[in-house]
Amino acid sequence: MSSPPPELLVSYRPTNFQERGLAVPFTAPALAGARVRLGGREAGGFEVILPNPSGSRGVYIMPWAAARDTFRPSVHDHLLATALGAMVDFTPASLRRAAYAVAAGGAAGRAARRAAEAAMAAERKHVLQTHFHLLLGLIRVTEPQGAHPLPPEREEQTKLERRAGAAVLHLARTLATTTETIAGWIEGLATLFAAVGVGPSAQEAFLPRLLAALTRFSKDIEARGRAGDEAFAPAPLLARHAATTAALARAALADATALLADPFALARAWQADRGAVAAGVTRADWLLDGWAQILVLWQNGGGAPATLEEILRIVPHLPTGVLGDQASEEETLPPAPRRRAAAFRPMTCAGGLLARNEALRALSLGTLAA
Repeated sequence: MSSPPPELLVSYRPTNFQERGLAVPFTAPALAGARVRLGGREAGGFEVILPNPSGSRGVYIMPWAAARDTFRPSVHDHLLATALGAMVDFTPASLRRAAYAVAAGGAAGRAARRAAEAAMAAERKHVLQTHFHLLLGLIRVTEPQGAHPLPPEREEQTKLERRAGAAVLHLARTLATTTETIAGWIEGLATLFAAVGVGPSAQEAFLPRLLAALTRFSKDIEARGRAGDEAFAPAPLLARHAATTAALARAALADATALLADPFALARAWQADRGAVAAGVTRADWLLDGWAQILVLWQNGGGAPATLEEILRIVPHLPTGVLGDQASEEETLPPAPRRRAAAFRPMTCAGGLLARNEALRALSLGTLAA
């Protein structure tokens, strides 16, 4: 039994990140630029938000089952959808890990597999580095000044382990809990903060790298708009939108990093409401979600007008709840009533476009996530 034609929302303005959904690196051409969000039981766990395939304004929103029947997902996409349905936490970081695992299995080609394996190794390294710096911070605030001749980062391994153990014990007694609980908290916080970046190598973490690339893109696209090429008339608008997103993400990263200044306050907040802490730390990740694909398109599109058209089709909207009273640079039409598309035809999953999307997937993993 075929699925009914999806409905088109001509003007789509999500109010929050959960409503906007997550950008998913599907490789099938018909699913390019798709986002997913949690849906009801009838949606099979999640809904797909897809830019209008005709290139006109608007998005289609449909259960995954309808998207699966209407478009032609690749094997990679089927595996990724299964991984999405199994995710415990619906966050950009959880999706990245699921996408890494699927790509590492070889479903998106050999290049993507190698890039995913490297990205997974890099993430493990950043988690370990973050764990180490969290312990260093805890040692610094628990030890009396001058108690040791060397700062913890210069201490030999055996002595450092003793100092870390004493710091964990001190925090556990202060918060009336166990050292095992504190150790679990530190592990969880290390995983949460790994993408934010901590310590001397903070700028090598995923989000600072992505933010730096977005800032460069904003300046680059603005310069193309100033050159006077008619095909790049929308460039100034896109540049301002990218700059606004980058500024919000930069502030969110600064707020997340500031939490690390007081390990005791952070531990108390984590103990009281870890969901609230996680929401603050992941805000930059949500803000930047979806831009990695755009940056790879721009970096590898040679600055062609067709690349700009493809980018404009999938540029992430900023939720109205994030903007507050600010105007959104990419919003040019007021909200419109729902209407059914006059003609909706499934797009063909051409082998050439599929191979191109797999190549872009590998480049995205290699240049932005490693």
